[in-house]
Amino acid sequence: MATVPFTRRGVVVGALAGLGWLLTGRGRLPAAAATPAPRVSSRPLTGRWRPDGEGWLRREPVYSARPVDVAGVQWEAPADVRIELRALGPRGWSPWVAAGLAGHGPDAAPATRAGEPVWCAGARAVQVRASRALRGARAQLVAGDPVASARDWARERLAGVAALALLTPRLDAGPGQPAIIARRVWAGAAERPHGPIGYGRIALAFVHHTENANGYGRHEVPALLRAIAHYHRDVLGWKDIGYNFLVDRYGRVWEGRAGGAHDAVVGAQAGAYNTASTGVAVLGSFQSELPPTGALRALAHLLAWKLALHGQPTGGRVRVRVDPDGAQYTPFRGGAHVFLPRIAGHRDGDSTDCPGDRLYHRLPALRRSARRLTGSRVSLLALAAPASPGPYLQAPCGGRLIQRDGSPISGATVLVQVRGPRSVAAGHASTAPDGSWTTQLSLPHSAEVRALFAGDGVHAAAVSEGAVVAVSAAITLSASPQPASLVVAVAGAVEPAKPAVVLDVYASEPGGSRLLASDRFAAAGGRYSGSITVPAPGSYRLIARTRADDLNAAGSSTPVDITVAQSGSPAGPPPSG
Repeated sequence: MATVPFTRRGVVVGALAGLGWLLTGRGRLPAAAATPAPRVSSRPLTGRWRPDGEGWLRREPVYSARPVDVAGVQWEAPADVRIELRALGPRGWSPWVAAGLAGHGPDAAPATRAGEPVWCAGARAVQVRASRALRGARAQLVAGDPVASARDWARERLAGVAALALLTPRLDAGPGQPAIIARRVWAGAAERPHGPIGYGRIALAFVHHTENANGYGRHEVPALLRAIAHYHRDVLGWKDIGYNFLVDRYGRVWEGRAGGAHDAVVGAQAGAYNTASTGVAVLGSFQSELPPTGALRALAHLLAWKLALHGQPTGGRVRVRVDPDGAQYTPFRGGAHVFLPRIAGHRDGDSTDCPGDRLYHRLPALRRSARRLTGSRVSLLALAAPASPGPYLQAPCGGRLIQRDGSPISGATVLVQVRGPRSVAAGHASTAPDGSWTTQLSLPHSAEVRALFAGDGVHAAAVSEGAVVAVSAAITLSASPQPASLVVAVAGAVEPAKPAVVLDVYASEPGGSRLLASDRFAAAGGRYSGSITVPAPGSYRLIARTRADDLNAAGSSTPVDITVAQSGSPAGPPPSG
């Protein structure tokens, strides 16, 4: 094996080779076991609740054999209680950090008494204190991943050689798309959502803080995001990390919840408003400390861009409905309509002190900054889907593209995409002089779609609200009355393939048609065949149909009219009229 000389150049070459070995995953650190232990452990709080002389009750510390990156508290009762947590690291105990309920959570799920995750940075122990004694209290500990954390460190060391991967494509609206570090940088392929991705609409944005210590290093951020995601998924039972975006103290923006940063992904960040909002968390605790200037600048740019992309202003207030399934997080009645700022602090909508006093009091200035950044670079893109199901591979839809002042944008290309992390194209159109557009979608199944205008250098990019396009199966039918018989041979095809087709037989009468029978025919490979026997000679109408299922709306063939002649007589055409 060739050796690298011990020179300055040799050391650099060797270091880069070693970091590449680590980043590609071909190397393994000695501390990493072949089969990693579970990341989350649940430990009961032991001992008695004892006064600490500062107005709190505390329990004995909980020690861990593995370094703890994030910790939180779960308890049974009481509901109205303040909780704080601290961690023991190489330099001793950290300051106490709030770890109680903060109003985060998914809608349509019961509120669990589980506190916020607290960043512990590889601590050996944690300790909990509360304003009242907790019943059934447990510490939830999320262990670090030494291999992944070392790769994070390596990426930071190589930042001057290869920058962290940024989100693509660029969709410039308002001040332009900020540099957003792609989810795969911190999550990788292993951190997948535990459930389907949900999509809503963007009417407003909520600002949060994450209630962790503010002294984390640049290279610790990916591990911090992974640990928060594990806590949200594996302790709280959510699908994924709750926030759509996160901003660190260095002014870097990170993609959070999976599903597409350009779309209205439903998070678990503002109970009762998740389906109508996007959520951005600033990493840190800002109840008594000022948020860093770089983080505030990045936050203003991100919010100005995200709201403009969805055609929303950054100022003023918006009327939103309090989702009854998430009303337990709010001071409002479920189903009520309330007016909230377009850029809202979490406490504006839910019962919480998030995003901390010092960050919350900066929101008026943040809104002014976002409004200046946005300017007039806002486009509005509407999408309308027909109320009735569209045909297989030819479902119609349309809409209109205008500027914020109402003037049309003509000659622009609008893409229609199936909503999802990869946004699969389903159709495209060019806008007419009045900004309107229509197209037929190449959809084999029903799907939730969105329209996208990527911008043209003059007009800002825009994303529409979503719409569900129902698509029915395409069914063909042929029928052949058999000579000197009451038997009719039938055959046809169905796309996409279905397990069965129902054939309805109607008697043609002067006043219309009367249903006589419905027969089921098995279909294989998208084709079906068989025969029916009619009760007597006469005129009949046959229609083949499929029932609605999870993929397609109910579909039916073009009616086929037949005449079954008297026994021994040739069949003739169906009677007219």
